[in-house]
Amino acid sequence: MAKVVVATPDVAKKKWEENLAKAAPKLVRRATSPEATEAYKRNLAKFLGLTPEQISDEAEKRNASLSRLTPEAFLEAIKGKGTKWYEEMKAAFAD
Repeated sequence: MAKVVVATPDVAKKKWEENLAKAAPKLVRRATSPEATEAYKRNLAKFLGLTPEQISDEAEKRNASLSRLTPEAFLEAIKGKGTKWYEEMKAAFAD
């Protein structure tokens, strides 16, 4: 197994974008799976103190929205966001 060393923030930003680009098709496919929908309903309902049935409409809206997402659209949405990711991560560790 190769050892990965991130030498600079610029390398880290680039790797973040590259890794998400590789994962985009799987992320999009998994987000709309029946298992993901059930987990979303269960976890959101638990967080809000409701039953999964009470948020079924919200889960359907979520799936409708996610079903329009393509891997290409996902890639476009994250393009150039490596800097934002890095700055937010850095700020989280600084606090």
